[in-house]
Amino acid sequence: SPVAPPFRHRPRTHTTMHVHPLTLIVASAVVLVLVPALAAPSRLPLCPKCEEVRGASKACKGASGEDKIICDVLVSVCSFFECPINEVADHLPASDHDGDKFSTDFGLRGYAWRGKDCDDHAPEIYPGRRSVPRGTDAAADYNCNGISGRNASGTYEELFCGDKFAPQGLILLSDSTGAHFDVPLRPAHLPEWPKMLDTELDWPECSWATAWEDDVKRCDGPYILGHVDSIYKRLVERNRCNLRDYQNIAVNGMRSGPMAAELVNTTARHKETDAPALVLLAEVANDVCNPHPGTSHMTEPAAYKTNMLSILDQLDAMLPPNSNVVFFGYLHGEAYYQAMKDKPYPFAGITYLEAWEFVNNQTVGAKHGDARTLNPCYGWLNPNATLRAFTSARARALEAVYKDIIATKHYASFDMYYFDLPDEDIIASWAAKGGNVADLVSQVGGVHPSLVGSTLWADAIWTILETNIPHVLGPVNPHNAAITAMFGDQGGHGDGR
Repeated sequence: SPVAPPFRHRPRTHTTMHVHPLTLIVASAVVLVLVPALAAPSRLPLCPKCEEVRGASKACKGASGEDKIICDVLVSVCSFFECPINEVADHLPASDHDGDKFSTDFGLRGYAWRGKDCDDHAPEIYPGRRSVPRGTDAAADYNCNGISGRNASGTYEELFCGDKFAPQGLILLSDSTGAHFDVPLRPAHLPEWPKMLDTELDWPECSWATAWEDDVKRCDGPYILGHVDSIYKRLVERNRCNLRDYQNIAVNGMRSGPMAAELVNTTARHKETDAPALVLLAEVANDVCNPHPGTSHMTEPAAYKTNMLSILDQLDAMLPPNSNVVFFGYLHGEAYYQAMKDKPYPFAGITYLEAWEFVNNQTVGAKHGDARTLNPCYGWLNPNATLRAFTSARARALEAVYKDIIATKHYASFDMYYFDLPDEDIIASWAAKGGNVADLVSQVGGVHPSLVGSTLWADAIWTILETNIPHVLGPVNPHNAAITAMFGDQGGHGDGR
């Protein structure tokens, strides 16, 4: 069998790069099979070697420890492609009995990604609802924020969440940095790998934008900061009426084209019945960052503008009035390159630069006319300074598109704002404090923010919003203490992973 040899036991000391070869196989499979496929549903094949992997699973029966875990993960990757793939590819909850795009399940685009439904058999009851559904008691919890009941003066929803303290939602449109992609290779996480397929190898409950998880040890790590932070968490702290009104509409490998064509319409928002929303549009990488050699797969500014205008037109049709859209710029790839190139790679006894050069020289897909390296960001994680400079220049050109749109377009449902991504400042500040920059990024897959990085992103982005456009965050609700005293955790968010 052509797949059987990788499953034979090989002592770690016999591996040239001093890292278990199966780990490299799994990491490559993640980057090259699962992540790109989920970003482009129209190209969703079965795992190309599923039958061979299943055949090799007999070898897994004789494996133990780390070998057994990683063997099981490989088989699980293939099995994942045979689950209800349409639901996964559509980026909608696989379990949604009433069709309102919210779920009572955690994985498969459930409440890991969107507020947990409080009645999955009533399509008019869901997180973010503002108007009382017809035929529903106004004192019921029809928007799933955990506030219900009444006193002599009216409903508690009206008392605590009325007028200027009315709730608003948070919607993220993003890529793997917003979905919080990470494949942690720490031993404690290895048994969790098969479960991670339920969330597409992402941790949205720990994302800089939509994290709601309070237990840091239920996130991916590292745990240096000791807490989880997000824009959503801070919005809830500011106004407890906002509970559960979050949507993480982010997909690994997402680019502006598929976002416009396929992703935006998975957002659950109704102009006539729902609360306004703060939309964070953070497409920060893939229109310039991809595994293909050269520059031909980078998006041109004209095409990018067309895609963005399509996205905004769709948002204008669905968002309630008084919403806001905030664009964030691209990663500062050169800063990551310079800060990390000479640092030791965590597993292989080599530097990051040597690791990047290694994956740059591994090419797949040539037979199918889609040759790509194993490097998820060939343009920036590359010793070629000219290519890095071109990639950075293209990123700045795409950012200019946002500024042009803000200056020339107007939408009825929302105002628009633009800010540079604060990642470069975060890198500099972390390094100045003596921190290891490698702790800011995930262990596999380029420079996705780790839990540390994501938490720092949340703090920096919140500071940007609060300093420059505080009105988009809404006022602090003076009834927060009363809400907590009466309703406790308001039903919480769910059990998590």
